Amino acid sequence: MLFDDGDEDEPLVPARHTLFPGQKPVQEWLKELERVKEDALAHPSKPRLTLQDVADRAMDSSFRGRLVPTSPRSIDACLRLGIDPASLRHIPLEAYAKWERDPELARLAYDSEESLRQTRVKNLLEERARLEEQGLSGQRRAKGPSQPGSPGPGGGALGQGVGQDATMDMVEREAKRLEVLRRRQERELQQMVAHEVARREQEQKAKAKIEALERRTEEQRKAREAAAEEWSRQQRDRALAKKQEEAEKERQDREQEAARHAREAATAAAEEEEAFKRRQMGYQK
Repeated sequence: MLFDDGDEDEPLVPARHTLFPGQKPVQEWLKELERVKEDALAHPSKPRLTLQDVADRAMDSSFRGRLVPTSPRSIDACLRLGIDPASLRHIPLEAYAKWERDPELARLAYDSEESLRQTRVKNLLEERARLEEQGLSGQRRAKGPSQPGSPGPGGGALGQGVGQDATMDMVEREAKRLEVLRRRQERELQQMVAHEVARREQEQKAKAKIEALERRTEEQRKAREAAAEEWSRQQRDRALAKKQEEAEKERQDREQEAARHAREAATAAAEEEEAFKRRQMGYQK
């Protein structure tokens, strides 16, 4: 995902559904770079902005203008790799946080895009260095001795060569344009796949967290139910034990009462028998 790089007053906030929202279409920024290159070649005395200058400006959060190099070699590096220099702008983590509600997902999106951005900067700087080395090598070869028998200025062979060179240049530029489009499509597809993989991984992590929370909630519910059941069982056991204790006490009370009655009956019977004996002895006298 990338960010708007066109409106200077519009805040840098990521757009959710497109890779390059607000940026110019491929054909437009390619034509813009070629136009800037032609102007730079036509006015060599103008100050030139290199890719390193663009990379430095890209880190400046206060700079909201278009990131376009004016050095011909820097422009050639962008054209050869098919990289829009506007995509070099650094977007801070805070901008992703305004889009993503989940801080982890915001960090993941930031790390992914920042890694791609740094790779683009590195590849462009390396490509520009190669172009500069090729230019120096060509200058050294041009200073060497001319080959014997080569046609002089104004020769027919030279005129024919210029026409052929112009045709080849047009063919090469069209081939370059098609190659840029192909590379860009491949890169966008790779970014879309990487973003989708990261999004699915984050969704799986979030799903795993929810499932873990649901498991803990279910375990806590079961634990509460088990504790309530255990408390009820203990209450029932205590009630049963109390009932058994009361029944045993009642039985013992009945036994004690029966024993008391038996003792009283035995005492009464003994007293009555003793009284009967005394009456008999009185009658005998």
